[in-house]
This record gives sequence, structure tokens and C-alpha cells, in this order.
Amino acid sequence: MPNPFLRAAVGPYPALSDLIVALAASQAGTREKNGSNRGEAVDYYRESGGGKRLNAGVKGPPWCAYFRSALLVEAARRNWEFPYPPIRSGAARHHWQRVPTGTSALVDGVGVELVYHVRRGDIFAQPDEVLIGGAMVRSRGGKPQDVRRIYDGKAVQGHVATVIGVDREPGAEALICVGGNSSGAGHSRTSGAVAWEVYRPGTKQWDCLAGVTTLVPTQ
Repeated sequence: MPNPFLRAAVGPYPALSDLIVALAASQAGTREKNGSNRGEAVDYYRESGGGKRLNAGVKGPPWCAYFRSALLVEAARRNWEFPYPPIRSGAARHHWQRVPTGTSALVDGVGVELVYHVRRGDIFAQPDEVLIGGAMVRSRGGKPQDVRRIYDGKAVQGHVATVIGVDREPGAEALICVGGNSSGAGHSRTSGAVAWEVYRPGTKQWDCLAGVTTLVPTQ
């Protein structure tokens, strides 16, 4: 099947995160067929992201996590190096739980721990370059208490999207994301698409965020 990412510009991009954002944005508007979790592009996202090839007429699994994985796989195909192995999974929570909690590194000759998780309460304390290109991971179903299950490494339904922008205007702070299998407000329960999503503090959707896993670690 044709690679839908080939219509995205090849570059050049100054950083991996810039490429991930460009790839995600290039797919906005792609829709599945009739609530089936299928379609030519959706099938590509699923198979590229680690899922199975399905026979015609078979309904597919939710694909938000496969879409995020497909972005990482496409970047790797273009020979970009990653700070940790790209996550290939159909479970949104794995884009938090399978990212390393920290790795040791030398910075200016000093040993430091590089951290790849930014929890919800710390999001706006981080600079844009840490957040953009990262994976926003949240619980699904409007249950903020399920965020604890993500932190504890347990199974829970979730949603993942790619952060493509940060609004820091006082009183209007937000994460701007692009997510797969989305209604535009998070995971779709009907017919999903690659859609823009906005998450603002003080909303029920925000309270379901675990946080952002980054491609640019903090120290």
C-alpha cells in the first residue's frame, strides 16, 4: 500500500521534533472509512506502527497509538536517530510506559540523568523545544483517576497525540496536538480522523493527561 507520509516535505529539518511535527500535520484530515478503523492510510499507520495486516471487511483496532508509532517509524526510515528506541504499539499508554524513565549521560563532563517524562503539572514549566514533537498521553473515558494507572504501569484505555504547539498566553494556556483516531477533542468513539486537538488546564480532558513524553530530554 502507498506510504501516505511521502507527500510530506522531505526536509531539511533542524531537529527530529520538527520532522515529527511536519509528518503529523501533513496527515491532518485523513479519515477512516465508516467507523471501521480501516482505510488505506489507516491500514498503513497500523501496519507501520506495529499492528497486524487485516483481511478486507474486518474491522480494525483503535489506531491513535499506531499513528504516533507510524510517525516515529517514518522518521527512522529517513535515518533520524532517536534518544530511545521508537515505540511501536497500539496501546496509547505504552507511549508513556515504554519510554525510559531516565538515562545517565555526561553533560560538560558532569554525570546527569536525562528525563523523558513531563507530568501534567510540570508541562508549562518546560520550554517549547522539550514539548513539541513529544507524545501527549492521557487516559480515556473521562476518568482522571485512571492517570494513576498509567503512572503505575497498569493497563488502561487511553489516547495519544503529537504536540505540535504550545499556547502560553496567560489564562489561555494550551497544548495544541494532532492525534489519530480522533474526533478533534480526543479519542473518537465513532468515525475517527487525524485531527487537531487542543488541551487547556481546568478542563476534564486536561485532568485526564498523564503528561508528555519528550524527544528532547530534560535534565
